[in-house]
Amino acid sequence: MLTKKNENEMYRMRQSGSTLQQIANYFGVSREGIRQALVKRYGSSGLPGLLTMSQVSRLTGYKRSDVGKLKRRGIIKPARVVGNGRTLWTEDTVDLIKQYMGSRFCRVCGKSLPEGHWMFCSRPCRIEGSKISNRPQEQKKQQKKRMARYFAKKAAERYRNSLYVVRKKCIVPMGTVLKVLSIGKTKRHLKVEWRGKTIEIPTGCLKRIPKDVSDTNTVKL
Repeated sequence: MLTKKNENEMYRMRQSGSTLQQIANYFGVSREGIRQALVKRYGSSGLPGLLTMSQVSRLTGYKRSDVGKLKRRGIIKPARVVGNGRTLWTEDTVDLIKQYMGSRFCRVCGKSLPEGHWMFCSRPCRIEGSKISNRPQEQKKQQKKRMARYFAKKAAERYRNSLYVVRKKCIVPMGTVLKVLSIGKTKRHLKVEWRGKTIEIPTGCLKRIPKDVSDTNTVKL
């Protein structure tokens, strides 16, 4: 049985931003019991002037993930953060979201973006805008760097997992089987271990041994 003192304490906790479940855990009753007690005594169980993210999502017609994107981009800011990252918003946030979402345009054709679209209005525009030639110069440089790192990593993995045999005259005798450690300073050289030392050998002097070959002496140089 909740006393008047408990109801006043519940109301104070609710106004400070506590959830119904947090209040229910504090008093040892059900969440629905807390909600009914607040509605019966104070007329409402909500927070005056503040909205939860679910309420903002419902009033604007956009998903919670869309509201979260606007928050991460700094376009909207919560009025209060309570509990474990739970955010509360003012009623003006609803108008701000509608105004921002209605003023966005496609990056390719310049048309207004339909609901649920962020950068492109249609699939053809998304395909066209995703081409490297249509991206800003800074994005082109970043894309090239990422591709270079990716291919260098794949090449290093391919070399490390294979055995090579010397097929041309170099500092290592012909017919010697070597295990490649990594790519050298340039793609034309490979780092190998020979006689306890790490040396670089031109890739033209080596031949990769197929994985299905058990006897390395049968490999034709």
